[in-house]
Amino acid sequence: MATEAASEVDLIRLASNKSRSVILKQLMAGPANLGGVASKTGLSRQLASHHMNVLVNSGIVEQRAVGPVKLYVLTERGSEIAQKVLGTSPQIPASDGGDRVWPTDLLAPAAAIVVMLLATVKFLITPEAPFTWLVGGAIASCALFVVLRIVNRPSKTSGK
Repeated sequence: MATEAASEVDLIRLASNKSRSVILKQLMAGPANLGGVASKTGLSRQLASHHMNVLVNSGIVEQRAVGPVKLYVLTERGSEIAQKVLGTSPQIPASDGGDRVWPTDLLAPAAAIVVMLLATVKFLITPEAPFTWLVGGAIASCALFVVLRIVNRPSKTSGK
């Protein structure tokens, strides 16, 4: 019991580092890749990688592969530690029971691809369809991508 309390104190001390607590705050919003963590926290990629490795090795953060992308997510223990360090409740992403995690960073490109595919299918199955349908699909796809990226961009002033 004493070693469990000591290890919790050690984990809290480890997570209380200024850079690591900024990373934990970012991960409380949901899974993120290293580049996303670095850009959203203002840390260099190398520094974010160093601190992420410390958090992974301590069991606070878990690395998951989603295709070729490596995502970082708080473990259950990591959520408890982050809550104690930051004093806020973590937002637990909805799960379908599997290990698959869908980051919001994929929403904009996925939606744009769907719109372009729909325009392409409509063009291919409609006899005598004008080529401008494909151009319109491409324009709508790009516009949707830009709008969703702007909407999903984290606020710089939310850290008050």
